[in-house]
Amino acid sequence: MVGCASKHKPVLQNEDSISPSNLVFSQEQKLSSHPVKLNIILNDPMQLVMADSLLLIRDYGERLVKVFDPVRERILTSICRKGRGPGEFTERMTITYNKNDNAINTYEEEVRIFTHFHVAQALNWANDSVKKVNFDKSLMQQLVKCNDSLFIGVGLFEKRYALFKPDGKFLRVKYDYPDLPDNDLPFGLKSIAYQGNLVVNSTGNRFIAASLYCDNIEFFEIIGADIKKIKVYQSYLPDLDNKSNGNQKILHPKEGTKFGYLDISAQGNHIYCLYSGKTIKESRGKGGPFHGSTIRVFDIDGNPVVSYSLDRDVFKFTVDSQEKTIYAIVHNPEPEIVKFRL
Repeated sequence: MVGCASKHKPVLQNEDSISPSNLVFSQEQKLSSHPVKLNIILNDPMQLVMADSLLLIRDYGERLVKVFDPVRERILTSICRKGRGPGEFTERMTITYNKNDNAINTYEEEVRIFTHFHVAQALNWANDSVKKVNFDKSLMQQLVKCNDSLFIGVGLFEKRYALFKPDGKFLRVKYDYPDLPDNDLPFGLKSIAYQGNLVVNSTGNRFIAASLYCDNIEFFEIIGADIKKIKVYQSYLPDLDNKSNGNQKILHPKEGTKFGYLDISAQGNHIYCLYSGKTIKESRGKGGPFHGSTIRVFDIDGNPVVSYSLDRDVFKFTVDSQEKTIYAIVHNPEPEIVKFRL
């Protein structure tokens, strides 16, 4: 597998211009899946996160996060009651884990609230014991904590990344969007074209962004309350249909749009990225382009390490670096959790 060169190499238009590198993995390995026994039925799981030795499953229901013990293979508890009242959480949220603080973080896109609580609180849940911070920028799709001085978000901003103080106050935006087939699109549409996943490594000195609608992946060094781009890979552009109507910004993938990175996980000194490489047309009836069977692994400086070929398509994943195991969501057709031994 993995060579990602193409005839057209995009040119990034950043203030710290770094041309995309060719992506080649010298190591390739095949991984086989094994079922994970759950003592409950999943509804529609949308995210997996390792938090210390616990597996967090973001699922729809009255409580939005299930806390799973992978060793004993059972659900310990469910947390984050759905709602809009005190101590409640809206459905459109993402979860991250901060190893330095041993803390679970959530970001609720609809209400722009960041929540912070320690892993121990997940097992002894009290809604009123979590810390919530409001962020002062609307239309922010994702947000991650880098350190005690810096948060980074993406959304409908004039540049790709928005930097914030820990109290939620806006600092500045940084770095232009990469190329598009139509570079005259307004920034709101550029942000949709380059939407994807964000992650910060466990020591808090690297930030990575991986795009959904192309194979753009960017690596940054975190320096206090700032970031510096250190490496970029990209071999094709996001090719989307503009269906905007007035103030409503809409981009739709085409039948031939080649999907990129579906999920990302930072564990130890490595960054794991679930890659699709599929189009809607060629994957119809086969799980669709939102499922992938390739996990690309980089070191924290963006150097390719190994490409894993999975024996089945997965939707989302996370990595337990201590147990050397990948956990993933699959659809068969009902949702299940499987694991791959590294």
